[in-house]
Amino acid sequence: SPFRTSNRDTEVITRAMILEDLQLLEQAGIGWIRLFDSSDQVARQTLEVIRQEGLSLRVMLGMYVNPNAEEANQAEIARGIA
Repeated sequence: SPFRTSNRDTEVITRAMILEDLQLLEQAGIGWIRLFDSSDQVARQTLEVIRQEGLSLRVMLGMYVNPNAEEANQAEIARGIA
């Protein structure tokens, strides 16, 4: 997780933060990461950084679904597929 504070609602995640974390994972010999949702804030940026930087990480992309939020679920699924 690229978060640096405990306030995930307002913290702005930057590509530099994501790249720093991904490089640390690569240096540790980790080849796979698991993302727990398809959010634009973290997941999309993470995938873009991996592509742009040519990192040798594979990603298992998750989709967070909530049994009481059909509209949000459909948006999450669409982002994950995209």
